[in-house]
Amino acid sequence: MNASPIHIEVEQLKTEIRDRLSNRMLLDYTGEPGIGFPVLFSLILPELNGEDWQSSDRTAATAVGALHAAFHAHDSIEDRGAPSRRQQLTVLAGDYYSGIHYRILAGIRDTVLLRELAHSVIRMTECKASLYERQPGRSASDVTAALDVIEAAALTAFLRSRGLPGYAEAAAHALVAGRLGRERDDLLSGRSTPFCSAVLQSEDIGGDRRSAAEFLEAVRLETVSRGLASVREISRPGRLAPEEIAAHLGLFESAPTQSGKKV
Repeated sequence: MNASPIHIEVEQLKTEIRDRLSNRMLLDYTGEPGIGFPVLFSLILPELNGEDWQSSDRTAATAVGALHAAFHAHDSIEDRGAPSRRQQLTVLAGDYYSGIHYRILAGIRDTVLLRELAHSVIRMTECKASLYERQPGRSASDVTAALDVIEAAALTAFLRSRGLPGYAEAAAHALVAGRLGRERDDLLSGRSTPFCSAVLQSEDIGGDRRSAAEFLEAVRLETVSRGLASVREISRPGRLAPEEIAAHLGLFESAPTQSGKKV
């Protein structure tokens, strides 16, 4: 099957980021840098949709992609037992990718974006750390609200710095909806994550996995609805149809199967 023009553009950006992050030893032990398709698509969506986009914007997009690769590397570490060589190198990969991100931004002298991204990293770290804390009186809604920061703070900081708040909203809703769907599936399958644990420990869920999964699905559907509204707004003056944007962002009103189709 031939790749669509959008997939070709996304793969090109992915290659640019991978080349920036290239380190033979890390690649041998940890594999390709992990950056989700919705993130990559969001980074080039303004350009694809006809917004004024300069070479410095493209360079900044690669920096944000490198930062997301760092987040993914750190998040992929298993929190049990003695660290393996692969785990230790994955931590190093995350630190390395983060350093590359700052070096790219320093090269284009975008001090405003650099400051905003540094602030977003602090907020993301604080929100992630809060998932491990037992907080009396915390509701499930309080837990899910943190996903706006955890999943999308860096990406939205980048898009807002380009004067594109509508794109930032669409991207954030897409990333949060995707995370909610994955966490719902983890709850139903019995797997445990820090986020799942925080939801189960919330005051209004009380440890019931089925109730927690139903809550996450309801929040996911609401998030998808908001995301689709944002997509319609940014598509009005643009080149891409709202259905095309929504599909590439992964905004599905019903739960997607493993093949990516709706059920």
